[in-house]
Amino acid sequence: MTIDEPKIKRYIHKILESEGVMGSTALHRQIYDMGKGEFGETAIWKVIQKMESIGELTPEILPNKRKNYCLTDITKEVSRILDTLFNDLDEIEDKLNEFHKKYFNPKNQNEANYLTRLADLTTIARMLMKKQSYLSMTSDFVQFNKHKSWKRLHKRIDELWSSVRHNAYHQTDKKSSKFLQELIWALQGYERPTKTKLIFE
Repeated sequence: MTIDEPKIKRYIHKILESEGVMGSTALHRQIYDMGKGEFGETAIWKVIQKMESIGELTPEILPNKRKNYCLTDITKEVSRILDTLFNDLDEIEDKLNEFHKKYFNPKNQNEANYLTRLADLTTIARMLMKKQSYLSMTSDFVQFNKHKSWKRLHKRIDELWSSVRHNAYHQTDKKSSKFLQELIWALQGYERPTKTKLIFE
């Protein structure tokens, strides 16, 4: 049986965020019931033990040698992670500003540097996508989505996407939408088409 570790971990977080502290056996049984038998009993124990070993769960050993579990307080770690994200977004903003200075003026836009402009903005946009994906993946965790920096990070990402679009729109080739269309294709992983009708014509 394949262990669905991410799903089991989500259930553990959901239960302990609600209950605070729970005995290991009760926690195991509740996860099993929430999964409607989808998870093997051994698989659940393996995930619980792994989370304990890497510090995600804090155990309390009772006099009868049974264990209670609670989520480890990761507030400081979350703050560190989100501060790092802010620094990464600052770096992306610097790259966008540099792109703007080099290529915003139509005089600096020509066919010879077209692919360079497209590759540079695609690289920046992909960096931004990775940071946005990380936030999306952590959105189920209260420690993240209730953090004081959470909304500011989302706002900052929206502003940077606006800057990406703004720069793409102002690459004044024969068709103003051509650059944006090819940027979208590049982000989707498509090869640059040679004879394809533009969606935004």
